[in-house]
Amino acid sequence: MGLTFIPTNLDLYRPNYKLLVKIFARSGVENSLPWANFMKRPIAAVLTYKGCMYNCVTCGGSQHAYSLIGRRVFAVKKPATVVDEVRQITEWRKAPMFVAGDLQVLGRRYVEELAIALRQENLDAELIFEFFTPTPPPTCYSSTKKPPTQSTSRYLRKTPTKR
Repeated sequence: MGLTFIPTNLDLYRPNYKLLVKIFARSGVENSLPWANFMKRPIAAVLTYKGCMYNCVTCGGSQHAYSLIGRRVFAVKKPATVVDEVRQITEWRKAPMFVAGDLQVLGRRYVEELAIALRQENLDAELIFEFFTPTPPPTCYSSTKKPPTQSTSRYLRKTPTKR
């Protein structure tokens, strides 16, 4: 029979960060760390979508892998949901945040809506954006109200793809 529930909207399925913090506190933070020096160099991740259009050899989340479990289309979080997750993480811990997945595959309108929402929130957060293909400079810098030479940090990560 296979999988019967494959959501296309992830807004209702985001992590409950307050619950995670309670679990970490109860079980001992050191038992919940992903690597030994995580507290010295923490990083957080925010997923914007599930699914992929590529078949990279190093990824378990490739188009082929998702097709085996019945995912034919992306499951996407609204920009407001992504911003809310970033805000929740910054309330808990000041750490760089990796925005996983190339936002360009969701379309320019999605990228612009997310950039505007992040800018309006005025969060004090380092954001690391992942791109599978080159992106034009206006896209890279539109998420902040300051030009790239000023203090707000943002990093771009180019993930190699083999198609």
